[in-house]
Amino acid sequence: MKNRRLYSEELKSEATKLITEQGLTYEEAGRQLSIPKGTIARWISEAKKQPAVPGTPSQKRNGEDVKLFEQRNQTIQKAKEKNPLRWGSRKVRSWKPCNTVVLNPGKKVRADQNPYE
Repeated sequence: MKNRRLYSEELKSEATKLITEQGLTYEEAGRQLSIPKGTIARWISEAKKQPAVPGTPSQKRNGEDVKLFEQRNQTIQKAKEKNPLRWGSRKVRSWKPCNTVVLNPGKKVRADQNPYE
């Protein structure tokens, strides 16, 4: 039976950045960091599954997510100013905090409905 290697979060983050930001292949990043390419592929897959909306549920309940959304909007605005040709006339998603956080609702809930009724 093989022993499973444990990797730090910093190493996972570094490997993910090598691929997503620097454009290396799984094989190149694996060779550079001495990690199997399948392991890196799994990390990338897990990173893509992370929620696109920033903040934890407790941050949302406490209203702390508003700051995160403001930061995201500022980042997008700076990117548009830096490279307007990339963005063109495309409409960019408006990042606004949601007021209701519901985990596993039983049915689809409209914005004007109370999910707990």
